[in-house]
Amino acid sequence: MSDDNRTPINVWVNPLRFFSLEGEPFNPDHTEIDYQKLVSDLRGPDDDNLIEKVRGRYKLLTNYDDNLFIVPVNNVILQKLVWPLRAAKQAFCLGNYLGCIALCGTVAEMITIFLFEIANITINGVKPDDSAQRKLFGNTFEKLGQERRLEILEVYGILSKKLAHEANQIRGIRKTYLHILSKDFTSLEKDAKSVYKSAAMLIGEMVSLKPGEGGKITIPAHLVNFLSKAGEGETS
Repeated sequence: MSDDNRTPINVWVNPLRFFSLEGEPFNPDHTEIDYQKLVSDLRGPDDDNLIEKVRGRYKLLTNYDDNLFIVPVNNVILQKLVWPLRAAKQAFCLGNYLGCIALCGTVAEMITIFLFEIANITINGVKPDDSAQRKLFGNTFEKLGQERRLEILEVYGILSKKLAHEANQIRGIRKTYLHILSKDFTSLEKDAKSVYKSAAMLIGEMVSLKPGEGGKITIPAHLVNFLSKAGEGETS
């Protein structure tokens, strides 16, 4: 093919390299990392005016999660729910909106499984084991699709219609962005903000603790047995 028939294209060189973590910081003299450059490496590829944008995004999402003031120190609650939501917030602040959506989807799935685990669902006075769940639902609750999980929680009255709607909104947005190649990103930031708001609402309703009279922490009824079995503090 002749040079005249070649079409020029734009390219991005080293799209996966973080140059702030290379070179001088690892020299024998232990020169410190330039954190401004590190944050710049961790930002979205088209983000400019970084620090002010990070601050603005942080303030925006904090409007949605201020109900998460106090949460129990419990491995399941922190590792499966709260810290993944924190990671979603970090992703959003750095302009990684797709990462925020993916993490919020994980949070929503974990909260539904957690709710089923702590719910007092019994059949003839017995909590359904894996075998019973397969017969009732077609599989164990944990291995069901999120849409089916939400239907079950709503039928049993474990999840209100309002919270089921929020969880379904997260599921729908996550599925579109993570499974549909033709989905464009024109509303990516808006959708990331929306799923974060819904995820924060879900976790806030389920695991947030509120100060009572005299500064005493009030534990919601649905958490009392769970925390008592885990041996984490008084349940008053």
